[in-house]
Amino acid sequence: MKNIFPLLLMLSLLTSCVYHLGNPALSAEMKRLSIAEILNQTQESSLTALFKNALAERIGNEPGLCLASGNSSDDAAQLYLHIKTLDNHSLARAKLRDKKETDYEGDAYQTVLYRVSAKVAYEVYSASTPEKLLRKGEVSGQADLPKLHDREIALRAALRQLAIDLAANLVVDLSEKEP
Repeated sequence: MKNIFPLLLMLSLLTSCVYHLGNPALSAEMKRLSIAEILNQTQESSLTALFKNALAERIGNEPGLCLASGNSSDDAAQLYLHIKTLDNHSLARAKLRDKKETDYEGDAYQTVLYRVSAKVAYEVYSASTPEKLLRKGEVSGQADLPKLHDREIALRAALRQLAIDLAANLVVDLSEKEP
């Protein structure tokens, strides 16, 4: 029993180091990324800046990934993003009036929660050979939009949360998904 404990301790230390040293499955070319272009086809123009900021922060916090900026972006893989769809639909309804106070049963219910969702397609190209596609895919994200008196305030908060969710899903897809 005394001989097994040091062996188990050594194995647990060796297996936990993979996360701290980065993802070994990630190709060397994709360890440095530069956000080349974000194409936004939605009506929400503010989503572009929110998504770029959230993505830069998420890449900076991910072990094994580095965000290149300015002059150092020449030797980094180029990340092209395309925000394709933005969907806003009702998610939950609540009964706000009694039957006696409404002419029609459907008037008693109002939407109290909306959900905003979006899809982003991405392509990562090699820095050394710009025509070489390293990875391609699509991620989606969502955020809830509560019903408030001022819908614009709630929408801005929901778009910020949507950008954070999209960035998190994209970084997970880039760093942990097999090519």
